[in-house]
Amino acid sequence: MHDQRFPVLPTPLTVDLDDAQGVAVVRPVGEVDIATVDRLRDVLDEALNGGRDVLVDLCDCLFIDSTGIAQLLRAQRRCDDRGVLMAVACLPSGPCARVLLLAVREWLQLHDTREDGLAALRAKRQEGTRADEVAADPDRHAELSMLSEEQRLSLKGFLERHPACCLEVQEFGKGFFVVRARQSERGSLIMERHIFPSRQTPAAAVQRES
Repeated sequence: MHDQRFPVLPTPLTVDLDDAQGVAVVRPVGEVDIATVDRLRDVLDEALNGGRDVLVDLCDCLFIDSTGIAQLLRAQRRCDDRGVLMAVACLPSGPCARVLLLAVREWLQLHDTREDGLAALRAKRQEGTRADEVAADPDRHAELSMLSEEQRLSLKGFLERHPACCLEVQEFGKGFFVVRARQSERGSLIMERHIFPSRQTPAAAVQRES
């Protein structure tokens, strides 16, 4: 136990926002916790509002708790909704690696270095089959024919990461749907998304992955 006369002060957090060949790079330096997470959230929002693909570089992050993880997942959902890509860079031996691997490796694209993350984002952007084509073409996923084009396009971020998933679409009336994705026809659930009527802001949209 530390000496009460010399309290342990929290490590300050700075969050930089840079541009790397058209990718918004968010780089937190320090510790992300309940006292500092608002800084991360604000910079993530700024990056997302720019309409670019996003890389969160955690290589200089000394600590991240559940509040920081929640912001990463929130940012991923917003990227999916906007049709942009997101990746996370974290050194395998870094202090954040273990919690990320245990908590979110199925939900986020994790890469060992900033360079690897940028390369992966560029490669996805250069793929011949684009997610918007997959989402806009019901023949690729016949279940999506129940949705409007606008609603299908809201799923393109997820479909880009899981082009071979099996989809289930359930209608609850008045243009409201629940879309579930599984790894195979009877496989485990990897995503559940609430799709709201076209032109209605999906403020309560839910994505659950396992």
